[in-house]
Amino acid sequence: MRRIVLVATLALLPSALAAQVGPGGRPPRGFEEEQRDTLPSNATHGFQFGVTSYTGGWVPSTLEGGINFRTHGMPFQTLGLGLRVGSFIQGNAVLFGRTKGFFIGALGQARFPLANVFLVGDERNPTYVRLEGVLDASANWNIDNPMAQGGFTLIGAPLLGLSIGGRGPMDQTFFLLAGPAWFGPKASEWRAQVSLRFSSPLGGRRPRSSPPS
Repeated sequence: MRRIVLVATLALLPSALAAQVGPGGRPPRGFEEEQRDTLPSNATHGFQFGVTSYTGGWVPSTLEGGINFRTHGMPFQTLGLGLRVGSFIQGNAVLFGRTKGFFIGALGQARFPLANVFLVGDERNPTYVRLEGVLDASANWNIDNPMAQGGFTLIGAPLLGLSIGGRGPMDQTFFLLAGPAWFGPKASEWRAQVSLRFSSPLGGRRPRSSPPS
C-alpha cells in the first residue's frame, strides 16, 4: 500500500507544482537587448545521454542515449526516445564484483520542470537549478539475465531530482534523478533507480523574439 501511495504522489506532483514555474524561457527583463549567443535555444529537438543504475542484488547498470523533442500545449516540456545497453552487476559493485549477462532496450521519457530552486550568474544569462520530474518507461531484451524477469523486462519509474542548465527547455542541462522503479511483467518487484543525464539542443537558431515556453 505504501508503494502505491508513493507512486501516486510522484505521478500527481507535476500538476500540483506546475503553477510555481514562470513562463519558460523568459528572462526577467531586457530580452531584446541581449546578445544573440546568450538567448535560449529555439531548437525543436536535441540529444541526451547518461547512465542509470538500480539497487538490489543483481541489478541492471545501463548506458543510454537518445533524442529529445520539444512539446507544445502539454503538461510536460519535452519527450524523449532512446536506447539503453548494459549488463547485470551483483550488489552494485563498480570496481570489484561479478557481472552476468547483458541487455538492450528502448527508452521513453517525459520531463516536467516543476519549480525553480535558485539561479546563479548574471540575470541576463542565468543558470537555473530546478526541481524536475521525469517519467521513465523502458522495454529490455535480456541475454543470460540472472534476475527473475528472464528474457524480457518492462521497467517504469517516476523520478524526482535536480537539474542545472539554461532557462529554455532545450538548453544544455545536467540532471540528477532518483525514484522507485517497477520491474515486470513477470516476477513483479520494486527497486530504487538513480540516473545521471546530460541534454543539449541540436540545430535551431537564436531568435530576437521571445522563445516558446
